[in-house]
Amino acid sequence: MSLSEIARDLQAQISKSMYVEAGDDGRHYVATPFVFGDGDQPVIALAPDGDGWMLSDLGSTLFRLGFQMSDKAMARPENKRRLNSALRMAGISRRDDELTRPLLDGDYADALFDFVHALLKIDELGDFGAPVTNPTGATPMPNYMHPRTPDVFDYLKQCVAQRRTITYGEVGQNVGLAAQGTAKPLFYIRDKCLERKLPPITAIVFNKSTRLPGKGLKPDGTQVTSAEWKDMLGQVFATDWSNVDLVNDRK
Repeated sequence: MSLSEIARDLQAQISKSMYVEAGDDGRHYVATPFVFGDGDQPVIALAPDGDGWMLSDLGSTLFRLGFQMSDKAMARPENKRRLNSALRMAGISRRDDELTRPLLDGDYADALFDFVHALLKIDELGDFGAPVTNPTGATPMPNYMHPRTPDVFDYLKQCVAQRRTITYGEVGQNVGLAAQGTAKPLFYIRDKCLERKLPPITAIVFNKSTRLPGKGLKPDGTQVTSAEWKDMLGQVFATDWSNVDLVNDRK
């Protein structure tokens, strides 16, 4: 079955708000109304699977969970049991950190519901373990920079100069990424701001549904309040970013 047929079936069986969009990385993503507790959207990609298709989170769910839980917390028997139970009940396979579920003809809606439900349940495990932090208080990030990070940073500076806030989707559209794919560049930029003792320029990015930034804005992983966000925005807009180059580490 073609991607367009899958998209039509999902809209007919679930909601017209469901659609399949092509990402700049050549993959196709399923956009759904479902979100994590902090308002961020799960990554759900359609990947070839033999003659058919499968759903994949591209490793994003466990990657995200790694920012909320230490390895020690994740290794606790009760947490491993919750994780394995969520995978088993949804018929999900785990390949390294990537979670996948095959799409069979006629069960697209059920497969998607099962897949999303499992991702949401897995993300809730973050409530059972302490957030991972480093001595500076910043959430650890991989020691590499996403290739689109410079583009994201340039776009953020452009928006700050115009004194406007933007959604994750707008960031993605302007740099050629799916909204879900902006997490790594934004985390990287946020941590660089912390290292340089600058206000987080990523504060101008918010979730369209909650009208607030996601939990990734604050180093401790807690949700920013409206008052905190207003204060952050004031600091960001008061900073001269014209000569700041975080992505190349130039002072």
